[in-house]
Amino acid sequence: MWRAQLSRHMTQAKIFYDPFNASHSTIHAWVRRNTPVISYFNQAWQWMIRETDANHRAPHFEVEYDWGEEAVSRDLTSLSDAEITTELKSLFEKGKTMRHGPGLQWEEADIIDELDIRQGTADYQG
Repeated sequence: MWRAQLSRHMTQAKIFYDPFNASHSTIHAWVRRNTPVISYFNQAWQWMIRETDANHRAPHFEVEYDWGEEAVSRDLTSLSDAEITTELKSLFEKGKTMRHGPGLQWEEADIIDELDIRQGTADYQG
């Protein structure tokens, strides 16, 4: 599930749209449906929803990667639910190809499981 790995390849993501604009109803529905999942799997990650005036700015994603690199998606106005997901996924895939900073380096040693914790206790029988 790529949504659970967003925080491994991006430092933050923002979606800009006007929730009161009828032409952005697909985007609004996508945000309401996907935000709980994205937030649950990326709890310390910055997923931001920003309101924008439709007369001045088209709805879009803005993503920040390590080392301050940024990317902006295309206009999301006329996209379907699946196409909005594909747009975010393409930004995620771009992040997978980029060099990561020290804050996003994951090693097997960083993963602590119950066995690691129990080995230090008196009742461990390994």
